[in-house]
Amino acid sequence: MNTPAILGIPFDAQSSYLRGPAQAPPLIRDAFLSEASNMWTETGVDLGAEDTYVDSGDLDLSEANAFGQIETAVEQLLEENLRPICLGGDHSITYPIIRAFSRKYEQLTIVHFDAHPDLYEEFEGNRLSHACPFARVMEAGLPRD
Repeated sequence: MNTPAILGIPFDAQSSYLRGPAQAPPLIRDAFLSEASNMWTETGVDLGAEDTYVDSGDLDLSEANAFGQIETAVEQLLEENLRPICLGGDHSITYPIIRAFSRKYEQLTIVHFDAHPDLYEEFEGNRLSHACPFARVMEAGLPRD
């Protein structure tokens, strides 16, 4: 089985309203590792055991090439036979993540849970907005389903 790899993606430059999602990766890790929580899953896996997962750290992103950096980082984890668990970031990071996955998995199926579909053609003149990633995913033909 491929080892899960946590990858922090501290990016919120495509957010249309408030900034803040870029601060999420370390906060999610803090909550995950909190002594107030139980590290055991319902299936009996001890997430606190050594080698249960890899923490690949947080990306150091430049706004100018963030999507390329995200895509490359996810692709590298997949090439190492790791299973990326990406901690974001605004919804715009979905597009480069799925681009990386689609190169490894030609028959990619996506199940998307969200309050809205993120299918805007553009939002406030921005085709890469947090409101648009699934429009880009679909126009690129990345998933099979």
